[in-house]
Amino acid sequence: YTYELDTKYTEARIIYAIGALYAKDAKLADDLLKDVSPIQIATDDRLLSAYITLGDFAKVVEMWKIRVAQDPKNQQTHLSLAAAYLKAGKRTEAIKEIQVAIDLNPAIKQQGEFYINEIKAGRNP
Repeated sequence: YTYELDTKYTEARIIYAIGALYAKDAKLADDLLKDVSPIQIATDDRLLSAYITLGDFAKVVEMWKIRVAQDPKNQQTHLSLAAAYLKAGKRTEAIKEIQVAIDLNPAIKQQGEFYINEIKAGRNP
């Protein structure tokens, strides 16, 4: 009800959208979020969790892409985007993101290459 009292209150709008997502009303969630900044949406872990739970990996990929753009030198963000790509069935893009993470931190080369080989072999590591 907080949202209905003040529809400009972004936090209430986001919480309402999360509830809508869990109620499987993606259209309502999209309507609620249309005036919220993409960065604010992408960096909200509650929204990210909702989209993951619902299996909307296209949205999850969008969110991680924005996070990567905000912090391009963060290897973990690239690995998270790679995982989202993998869940979305975009194996080539997943491999590219793992390679970026390896380039950022050569200490993860062995593990990263293992993941890349698993993906190339058709498995989900």
